Amino acid sequence: MEDLKYYLAIVVVIVVGIIVIKKISSCIWNIIVGAIILAVLAWALVELGAI
Repeated sequence: MEDLKYYLAIVVVIVVGIIVIKKISSCIWNIIVGAIILAVLAWALVELGAI
């Protein structure tokens, strides 16, 4: 069951990352904000122990 939680977390981060990049890729400022959001999601995965 633990593995399922990790795989689900990784899939969620990938999907959210793709959605965020697609929605905010029109401007440099938005790209910076998107990178920060992805960094926070990666940090959350590290805290879960998935990475």
